[in-house]
Amino acid sequence: MLEILSFAACVLLSLSFCYVAVAIMGVLRFGFKLKTSPKSPGLTPVTMLKPLCGMEPGLADNLRTFCNQDYKNFQIVLGVRDRDDPAIPVINGIIEEFPALDISLVINDR
Repeated sequence: MLEILSFAACVLLSLSFCYVAVAIMGVLRFGFKLKTSPKSPGLTPVTMLKPLCGMEPGLADNLRTFCNQDYKNFQIVLGVRDRDDPAIPVINGIIEEFPALDISLVINDR
């Protein structure tokens, strides 16, 4: 009986070593080949849509955070429903503050 248990333990131990060896070979063969994405000539353009309605505390600072990001190729579209919306002067101030950025104001009552 002891011989059978010893034999079974040796078989299980051998299989464990084989598994570890196969796992190490897999890591060495495939683990270090990290896939890299092909280099693109530029970042994908992005348009951010920001609907606004009236004044809110910190509106100018909140809109500046859109303008002060690291992403290089983006457009900002700020929309209001009413020509008399109190946010419009703030929006125009942001547009003047960041003339190099593509910022648009859309007024649409629909």
